[in-house]
Amino acid sequence: MADAIRDAVNEDHGVLYDRFFNTHHDRWYQLCSGLDTLGDATDALMEFERGGLGTQAETYLRFYGMFQAVILQQDALDAINEALVGSAEAHLKKTSWTKIRDLRNLAVGHPTDKKNGVPGKRMRSFVARVTITARSFLVLTYDEVQEKPVTEVVAFGTIYDKYKDEAVAYAHQILHSVMSLRGSVETAGS
Repeated sequence: MADAIRDAVNEDHGVLYDRFFNTHHDRWYQLCSGLDTLGDATDALMEFERGGLGTQAETYLRFYGMFQAVILQQDALDAINEALVGSAEAHLKKTSWTKIRDLRNLAVGHPTDKKNGVPGKRMRSFVARVTITARSFLVLTYDEVQEKPVTEVVAFGTIYDKYKDEAVAYAHQILHSVMSLRGSVETAGS
């Protein structure tokens, strides 16, 4: 899908640029940066899907990298959409999109010092190394508000699969926006 969006933007040798971005350079570079980041992050996630966690020595690099690629992919989709239509997608609360982002922040983004929404209170977490698979892991968290440790088995594979569906739907929406812009260029040129 990343390639389809890039191809649609670049089709017609810069007509979209001339029509919509020639006087909006920041939006153009936002679009270009988003396209490159989307392609790179998508390639990284596809490699994670093909290769899983790799060897024992690669586990954390691939585990952390997969989560970072998800965040980059999300940010890229939002940047592309904002550059094209003037705003980022308003995602529904508690979707897999936000769940995977929250999980990343808890498990690998800020495990030693995560804010929990209460001023001055933090969460500390760690992923039990021996439980990490490409589909699940165990995360142990101490929340200063609850004042007790919480152990959770995270069915990551299910969350990731739902996230991918949401990301693909968003990418289709973006592709539709590009095609609409291209249609308005063709209509104006008639």
